[in-house]
Order: sequence, then C-alpha cells, then structure tokens
Amino acid sequence: KVQRLERLCAALASDLGVLQGSAERVKLARAAQLAKADLVTRVVTEFSYLAGTMGAVYAARQGEAPEVVE
Repeated sequence: KVQRLERLCAALASDLGVLQGSAERVKLARAAQLAKADLVTRVVTEFSYLAGTMGAVYAARQGEAPEVVE
C-alpha cells in the first residue's frame, strides 16, 4: 500500500508541477511512507478518528521535517 501511495503522490505532484526540486521529492516520499504508519498503533485502533493526527504527532517527535509532519 505504501509503495502504491508513493508512486501515486509522485505522479500527482509531477502532473500538477508542484515539486521544485529533489529535496521536495524526498519529503513527499517520506510523507507517503509515514502516511499509514499510525494505523498499527493501539491509539488509532481504539480511537479511529485520530488516524493521521497521531501520525503527525509521532513524526514531529521523531524530528521529521515540518512539511512531512503536515
């Protein structure tokens, strides 16, 4: 699922012309990799409305770039 999401994000960003350089491509790929990561936590299992929100919290605490956290 993550690999498919990475490819989809890259294709959409390319089609829309929103990526300015390789650094942005790396951040986009990282965000795609982390997009589903919080779904395996007990917090999201118990409180499904926190999906994505908890991922942002975890990413920020791990020192991910602000663009990835968003």
